[in-house]
Amino acid sequence: MAAVHRKVSFPAFLTRQLFGFMLLAMLIMVANLVMLGVLMGRADGVVSPEGTTFTSRQATETVRHVAEELTEREDGSFATSDTARENLERMRGWAVLVSAEGTVKWVGGVAPAVEEGASLSAADIAVIGRTGYYQGRPTFVWTRDDGVVLMSLPENSFVRLGATLPGDFLARLPLYVGVVILVNAMVVFLYVFVTQALAQRHIEPLSRALVDLSAGRPVDVSAGGALGLVADTLNEVSDIMRTKDRAREEWIHGVSHDIRTPLSLITGYADGLAGDSGLPEKARSDAAFVRAQALRIKDLVFDLNAAARLEYDSQPLDSERIALPAMLRAVVTEYLNDLTPERYELSLEVGPEAATVCVTGDERLLKRAIQNAIQNAMNHNPQGCSIALRLNKGLDQASGMHRAFVRVTDDGVGVSGDDLDRLQRKVENAAAGRPIQVSNRPAPPPRVVGAPTPPIDYLVMRQQQAEGFAKLADSEHGLGLQLVGRIAAAHGGSARVYSPAAGGFALMLCLPLD
Repeated sequence: MAAVHRKVSFPAFLTRQLFGFMLLAMLIMVANLVMLGVLMGRADGVVSPEGTTFTSRQATETVRHVAEELTEREDGSFATSDTARENLERMRGWAVLVSAEGTVKWVGGVAPAVEEGASLSAADIAVIGRTGYYQGRPTFVWTRDDGVVLMSLPENSFVRLGATLPGDFLARLPLYVGVVILVNAMVVFLYVFVTQALAQRHIEPLSRALVDLSAGRPVDVSAGGALGLVADTLNEVSDIMRTKDRAREEWIHGVSHDIRTPLSLITGYADGLAGDSGLPEKARSDAAFVRAQALRIKDLVFDLNAAARLEYDSQPLDSERIALPAMLRAVVTEYLNDLTPERYELSLEVGPEAATVCVTGDERLLKRAIQNAIQNAMNHNPQGCSIALRLNKGLDQASGMHRAFVRVTDDGVGVSGDDLDRLQRKVENAAAGRPIQVSNRPAPPPRVVGAPTPPIDYLVMRQQQAEGFAKLADSEHGLGLQLVGRIAAAHGGSARVYSPAAGGFALMLCLPLD
């Protein structure tokens, strides 16, 4: 069956891109959240000289703990718990208690920069509370009923940020974050969409080229970027195929030309011997049989040449207006003049609606198609059969137009379902322009119009092969009926093989009307 190129519609392409974009956006957001959490977890930590790590939250808890555990003794001095003192020393910081009057009531920790009894004004404390720094050191503040506790940590251990923001801004902050995420998502989608569209634009010619190559047609494709190498490779493959096709065509023409003279000599001498009354009957019969096989070879050479011309378009059709009823009568008459009556019955039926049907095409090729169909019935029914030709005019369901239908039906041995499907695929492949397949399995040549009755041993051999009809489906059917399919396609029509309900084998040609 011919390959069909499926073009992706824009809605389907857009849907795929949206789905891919959403998946990509989700993966990016999850990855960003995980990374942000990891980075924040690693960043929110200060390593002390002893190798321990403490975070900003622990620093806040320490200053609160120091403030809550700081108690006044009977002598008026202050002291804090051992745990609070150890945490303060672990952070290499110091802390002071400043009374409401601005006097330093207590000092603790490592290398404090303020001595007990010193004074800090309300302005100094306000600046510390607003900026979070004292003498360049990050400082944490905790209020008490009798004053404030200031805890100062080593320089560069933490960075304190202070900002004044409108209340509306903070209220709308989730909306702003959502807008930022949406804009980022749109940028990602636009990037993905543009890159995919560009990729599809470059891949489309390559896809068409692959379809053409699979159908045996030459290609010449170009593509930029990374796909340029693929395009060059396809062009190289196409050149190789063209070279092989030309060699095959030249070989067929060369063999056809070289075999013509020997065949003419064989046919002429065999014809003379067959008509020589001075020879024994056995010798005359053998000579007639040789003549029949020479004519068969001539027919095969014609089929090969016709197939090659149609396959490579090396010779245009000699188109003319053809009256199908008259052409079919001429073909049937040629067979009836030399047909063995006791073995084959050939009939022609033209429907009333098709009495004046005409088509435009090459009459020689169309005759050849009908002759091949008739000959096919004889080839596979050497014991004899009835062959009926029918011409009708009707509506073609596939095209929705009226066409001419030529059916060649026999009531012979028929063909199995699997072989029928395989044969139909061969006919369709030939119609699509693929090389005609010829089996390597030898098959005895069939009877040719005008040939005498072959010897009895030959008929026995053919009878045995007729009983195994399926075995011949790849040989005799291979060339003749494939050529029928190609001729029909060259005339804008089609060919189909099928098994009639009454048994036997049938071939139908569908041709456009003139």
